[in-house]
Amino acid sequence: MANELIIKNGFISKENSQIEGGLTSTGDSNFSGLIKNTGFVNVSSASANTENVSVMKVSGTGGVENWQLADGIDGQRLTLYCNTFPGGRITITPVSSSGWAAFEITSAGDCIELIYDSTAGWVITGNRNGVIS
Repeated sequence: MANELIIKNGFISKENSQIEGGLTSTGDSNFSGLIKNTGFVNVSSASANTENVSVMKVSGTGGVENWQLADGIDGQRLTLYCNTFPGGRITITPVSSSGWAAFEITSAGDCIELIYDSTAGWVITGNRNGVIS
């Protein structure tokens, strides 16, 4: 069947399946941390709040900026990308991270992919043109 969605002793999704409206679960279901808002948020301030966000569009003011990236929840994936950049530099420092201390954006298109682990913090899964230190 095209666009088939089956929820029975597990979850199978084919094609462009989606759930619209409410989702009711009975029994021992636990969706905590698994269903997140997949929209994006525009960020242009010194604090990058990750709550209910999977994509952050970053834009600078043209000067030197230092931002702090808040912790996420286990399994949360986050993409930070620069959509407009008037110059300067944006340095994003995570509260918790594994193997890196900061990500520096210096031009439009710079992008970093992350996944959060409550033990390891933000872990880098991909990078495009940004400077990682």
